[in-house]
Formats: sequence, structure tokens, C-alpha cells
Amino acid sequence: MKPFYLFAKILMTGGIVLGLQLASSRILIPFFGVSLYVWSAILSVTLIALALGYKFGGDLTLRLPRERLLLLYASAGALAAVWINICVWTYPFLFLFIADFNLVIGSILACLFILFIPLLVLSALNPLLVALLPDNERQGDGGAGRVFFISTIGSVLGVFVTAYGMMPIFSNYQAIVVLSGLSALLSVFLLYKLRGSSDGLCQPALALSLGALVIAVLTFATGGLERIRGVTDHNKTQWRIVHSVPSYFGSVQIVDTESANGQKRRALFTDGLMQNQFMPGNVSSTLYTYALEQLAMAAANQPRSALVLGIGAGVIPQNFSDRGLEVHAVDINPKIVDIAREYMEFDPEYMTLSYEDARMAVRNCKTGYDIVAVDLFRGDGIPEHLVTREFFADIQNCLNDGGVMVMNSFMNLHEPAAEYALVKTIGSVFGEVLFIQRPPRHSPDFTVAFLVTRKGGEVGPLIPEYEGIPKSLRQELAEAMKRAKVVRPDDADMQGYPILTDISNQWKHLAYSSELAYRRSIARQLPWQVLMN
Repeated sequence: MKPFYLFAKILMTGGIVLGLQLASSRILIPFFGVSLYVWSAILSVTLIALALGYKFGGDLTLRLPRERLLLLYASAGALAAVWINICVWTYPFLFLFIADFNLVIGSILACLFILFIPLLVLSALNPLLVALLPDNERQGDGGAGRVFFISTIGSVLGVFVTAYGMMPIFSNYQAIVVLSGLSALLSVFLLYKLRGSSDGLCQPALALSLGALVIAVLTFATGGLERIRGVTDHNKTQWRIVHSVPSYFGSVQIVDTESANGQKRRALFTDGLMQNQFMPGNVSSTLYTYALEQLAMAAANQPRSALVLGIGAGVIPQNFSDRGLEVHAVDINPKIVDIAREYMEFDPEYMTLSYEDARMAVRNCKTGYDIVAVDLFRGDGIPEHLVTREFFADIQNCLNDGGVMVMNSFMNLHEPAAEYALVKTIGSVFGEVLFIQRPPRHSPDFTVAFLVTRKGGEVGPLIPEYEGIPKSLRQELAEAMKRAKVVRPDDADMQGYPILTDISNQWKHLAYSSELAYRRSIARQLPWQVLMN
């Protein structure tokens, strides 16, 4: 066999290894979140699999003749593809089970399940290729160095192709199926070139490769498990995925539900996190949309302009625009805005939209606003670069004198350290914060907190309008306002909690247990069809 074919395979195998790692990291998010512990599991399992694969391949070179090594080299992709095919038909059920068990241990087990065997098999190809090189290339021409160099270049290309070529087009599920098919196809090609080999295992290996390739192609063509768009859960609630689209910033879904008593809802999800939910008539059923609007209007003095950070389903910028405010809405994900337009009746005709990270939007702010509304969530909470003193200082610079900032966040009632650190950080910039805690409704552990602050003055007390808010949510907001209190960073209740800065940011550490608990609650409540991405 020509050396070119052997080196071409190691190049593409390197790409498959990193592409598989990248796509798997995205598959894990709806089940296990985006915490540092999940990424630690991915990296540690990857490195262990690669190390053992190099060792395993090296041992084989000492025990097997060249003909058998060549056969293993050609058929390894098929072995990896067989396992990946098994994973794509089983992982949602397994992940849902182990996510309910323990997210940290579960993420490790999930990585072992989906990554370990393919990476072990494919990494063994590097020492096999070194052994297959002619003596003059292996010893006198830097053979081992060249093999690992080409493999690493393939890995770099795999990252770019997967991240920039596949993920914007395919779901993460489809991306892994494509990688499986490509791995099998490489084996089919090399084994076809070896079909005249005297080794009796060549034909069975070719049959295995063709079988793995056919399964991958059929899975992709039929949609595999993704073709199941509806399910009825144990509470007799019917779930139906109306639309889903991949993006650089997670899978975006429109999901319709109908409860056992006939109550219908339409929700917008990103990676299992509900962004908003609507009742028939396109009426929002989430309190935060009304609370942020009403609190901002009650706190601001005849506002004329608003900056909305985080568009989501578009309710908050739409409501401000309908009130006659000049609205600039910012979101990092253009696709979520397109879906809000198509399925959530979001109409941005009379507002300005920009697609960028919220941090850059406020850092480059050129216009003064009367209101800044902050509604920024990804994964299981607020990204850590959007909770620092520097971020809120930039928001303050975006506000006109007397302008107000309103913000919502998740709060763990049993471990509120992250929330108090956030409040203290905002207070260190603005002086004081009106802290409004919604009474627990669906969970005894979590609630939503609303934060209101003003540039250059006191913020409370506030009397929001309740007209136009659904009756059940009106009562919730009224109860939350009874709990409202003004908090300053030097208050006794705030002592012992850090001010979050770009240099010293403990947000992820403080929010870790809350985010894990929240992600576990998501995995318990949502069917696997919604969690697949």
C-alpha cells in the first residue's frame, strides 16, 4: 500500500479525534451543563484514552507481524465507528439516568462511554504507522516525529472543520454520526486496497467496515433518534418539538406542550434551558418578562430609550418598543432572533438590533440610555464575564443620569452566596440595589431574583403597574414586592461576600453547587428528546 494512503488516514484520523471531542462536549451540555467540572471530565478522559492508545499501539508493534499491523491500521476506523454507532442510539437514555445520579461523576461516566473507546482505538494508529514505515523513513528521516506532526495537524483541521463547517449546519447528534461514517469510510477504502491480502481476516474486516458505514449513513438519512419529535411523559404531558436549529451558541428549540388538563404552552429552549414560555395568544407565562419591564418603567423617570442585553424570545424589547421607547437590543446569537421572529411574533421593525457579546456592547457604548435591561443566561446561569464590577461600570457609563438598570438571576435559596456576591458587586458600582426575591413556586430550592439600581440616586421604593400582567403572575409580583429591600455593599448582611472583578472572579465557584442542582432539576423534568441537541 502506498505511504500516501497511510499518512492520509492518520491526518484524517487526527481530525476525527478532535472533532469527536468537540461535538461530544456540546452533546453533554443539556444533560450535565457547562461547568469547569464537565470540561475537566472531557479533557481527562481524552488524555487518558490517548495515552493508553499510544501504549496499546506500541505494544502491538512488538507482538504482531507487519501484515497483521497493516490490517489493524486499516480496520481501526471501523472499530471506532461501530462503537460510535452504538452510542448515538443509546446515549440519551444513559445520560438522562446518570445525570439524575450525580453530575460530576455522571459527566465522567458519560465521557468514558462516548469518547474512551473511539479515542483509544484511533490513537493506537500513531505507533502502528511508525512501525509500518520503511526502515529508512522510520529511523533516519524522523518517522515518528512526522507521524505525530501530521496527526496533530489533522487534529487542528478537525477542530476548524467541526466548529466552523459542521456545527452551524448539523446538530451535534448529526455531527457525531458524520464523524462515525467518515471513520468507517476510511477503513472501507484502505481495506479495499488490501482486499488481495493473504490475511484471512481482511474480508471480514471489510464487511464490518461496510456495515458500520451503512448504519451511519442510514442513521443520518433517517434522523436516528432525532426523528422522534414527540413524547408523552409520566405526568401525561405531551411534548412536541416544533423546530430545532443548531448554532455556535447551542441548540435552539421551539417546543409545544399540552398538559393532562389541556393547558397548552409554547417554549423557547437553548440547550435544555427555557428562555421563555407562552400561553395561547402569544402571552408570556414567565414572570421575569413582566417584572423587568414594570420595574424599569416604575424606576425610570419618563424613559425614552432602552438597551436590552439578551433578546431571547423578544418579549422585553418588544414591550419597551410598544411603549414608544427607542430600543437597542443585543444578542450574541442571530439564530435565536430569527426563531423569535418566526415562532414568537417578535417584530423588531422599530428597534435596532446588534449581534455581539454583551460585554463588548456596553464597553463600546456611545449612546446614553434611560434603561438597561440585563437578561443574560447561558448553560445553567449567567456567564462569569457578565457579573463583574467592570461590566457593571460599563453599564453605568451607558446610562443617562438617573437611568436605571434592571436584571434578573436564578437564586439558590439554600446556598445564596453567589446571589449576594452579585448584589454586592452591583452595589459597589451604583451604591445600592433594590433586591426583590420572588416567592418559591415550582421548586423549594430555586427562585428568581430581580435587581434594580439607579445611576446617581436612590432606587426605591417602587410601585409597579399590575394591569396587563396575567392574574396568577400579578399576585406573584405583588408578593415579591413585599419582600423588596434596599441593599448596600457595606450592610452587615453583605459582609463576607466578595466583590467580583475581572481579576478576582469567584462566580463559578460560588455558583457551582447551584448550577449543578439546577441542571439536575432540568434533566429530571425534561424528556430526552428535548435534551438531545
